[in-house]
Amino acid sequence: GISEFLVQSVTGIIRVFPCWPKDQDAAFTRLRAQGGFLVSAEQKGGKVVSLEILSTVGGPLRMVDPWTGQVFERPTATGETVKMSPKD
Repeated sequence: GISEFLVQSVTGIIRVFPCWPKDQDAAFTRLRAQGGFLVSAEQKGGKVVSLEILSTVGGPLRMVDPWTGQVFERPTATGETVKMSPKD
């Protein structure tokens, strides 16, 4: 139940902190998402401050960018780690 508040991957699109209250800081490590991805992220002050995604099987990574709200897709290789941070 609580993991769905932290990360969702419905229809193969990963979203971080989709239902988590903005006024509560939170972090999670290696929650599994559709497509063979392990997702880690941290939210502070209502904003995502770090995001790391490990591709365990390779293939397309589809996600909602937590800073722009835009859906993007990019290829990943098996074992590749994608690190994202806020665009200041």
